[in-house]
Amino acid sequence: MTQIRKFIEWLSFHPSCDEISRALVTEYLHDHGLRAMRFGHINNDDSAIVLGQFGYEDAEQWRNLVVPGSEWRNWNLPAIDIMIGKNKSQWSPDSQLCVVNLRDRGVIQGNAIFEFSTPIAQDKKNQVFESIQDFCVPIALYLSFINKTFTSSKGGVVLPSD
Repeated sequence: MTQIRKFIEWLSFHPSCDEISRALVTEYLHDHGLRAMRFGHINNDDSAIVLGQFGYEDAEQWRNLVVPGSEWRNWNLPAIDIMIGKNKSQWSPDSQLCVVNLRDRGVIQGNAIFEFSTPIAQDKKNQVFESIQDFCVPIALYLSFINKTFTSSKGGVVLPSD
């Protein structure tokens, strides 16, 4: 619980999404053998964008890339199979990848993909998944706040970063 509190407090300093991914891989979930993490947002038009990532050699090619839903939903990848429900588990068949939905008011706003150095043993999956979910809840809340707009008293739209 102390780790979660520490993570939530750190989020109050408005780290970048890449910094959030890096912290989860190198600090908060390192004991589980996490080697890479990527999370993204699904837009209203079903397109998707990677918001944060760490541990991937191809990270630059994904930066600021918006992929139409008609494209990403057809990729033959274990993470996509989990996201679209083709694989009903949160885990890939090789037990080295886990996907968690990021929700805003009960609706999926994106997904977080966790990749491990070695397969997670069957008897450890629940424990690892619970640890991951403990961090995904504040990430989803953080994303909910930074994606909202507010109306000022003058009638204009004020973005949270203003």
